[in-house]
Amino acid sequence: MVRTRGNLSRRGSNDAPESSRQGGARKRPTASARKGNEVSDVPQEDEQGIDNDGEGFPGGPYDTSLLTRYEDHVARMIWDGQDRVVKVVSHIKKVKKLGRPHPSIVAPFVLASGLSPLCDILYEYIDLGLVLGFVERWHPETNTFHLPIGEMTITLDDVWSLLHLPISGNFCSTKNLEYEDSVEILTTLLGVDRAMACMELNQSRGAQVRLSWLRELYDNCCENELWEFAARAYLLHLVGCTIFANKSATYAWIYKRFPTLGRKQVRDTYVETEPRALRYVIGRVISAIADVRVQLDGLTYDGMNWNPYVAHRAARQLVTHGMFSGFLRVGTLVHRHLPERVLRQFGFMQPIPQCYETESLLYSVW
Repeated sequence: MVRTRGNLSRRGSNDAPESSRQGGARKRPTASARKGNEVSDVPQEDEQGIDNDGEGFPGGPYDTSLLTRYEDHVARMIWDGQDRVVKVVSHIKKVKKLGRPHPSIVAPFVLASGLSPLCDILYEYIDLGLVLGFVERWHPETNTFHLPIGEMTITLDDVWSLLHLPISGNFCSTKNLEYEDSVEILTTLLGVDRAMACMELNQSRGAQVRLSWLRELYDNCCENELWEFAARAYLLHLVGCTIFANKSATYAWIYKRFPTLGRKQVRDTYVETEPRALRYVIGRVISAIADVRVQLDGLTYDGMNWNPYVAHRAARQLVTHGMFSGFLRVGTLVHRHLPERVLRQFGFMQPIPQCYETESLLYSVW
């Protein structure tokens, strides 16, 4: 998970300078001008904007009128050398500390949930430079990476092949929980008494629980053979450490699509019946963001792996659900999934993508 720390409220606020509120009124550094910039935690005294000369965003379209939300992107903080600290969080060591699921909950609960592949896809080390290099190229208006060879993104088919997770089913409908609702959920679904539930919610200061608390609850449920409660505690811990925090899918996607990027190693014992993400091992040595920028600037069509799952289709065929075009929702989070913008990733010819200028209207429908 990429996080920033700093005064993010300055941009776009009512009392900010006019040049900082207008995306088109600031000059974006060119790709060559920012190659030597690193993430800085040293405050910059001069943050005034200058007139835009039409160069647009580095690594993106030159028409800035189509990218109205990019002014506050984390990449702007990096390019401008402002007082920002970018952090990528991994909880894989906590997954390993939890260990493999108890045999009594594997078949009836973990396998049935469809989340069992997450037990093995554990990238312990983080290649921060590689992640930040792609973060700079991400445009939230289209949910795609804008690269010299065009747009690319992580699709449902990538998730299906890399992680072997199910990609079809009902939307996860959630709502903001009140205190009493949270207490009821913990007592009903995890089997704790009200006093323990209240203590944990007070400790966590909200409708959430700590990973350490889930581990203790899981161990206690296993000791008392409360298998259903143990399975829920295990799965909550697993999802919290992987889907919502780990970047295994991102790393594996980069390794498959961009053969020359990253400092990964290929596992000799990998077999095609396993998730494709298990094919790689990440070492301690990470990429320098300056090097990643140079590599991304020099991408060519022939240097890409546009069809990386040919050998894997026997285990995971291309399914129609992978071509779904629309919005994916998890609770209050809504994101576009637009495979028609990256048809080359499916082996098809790519026409000029249509412009999505009705974003606010579409989001209001959800």
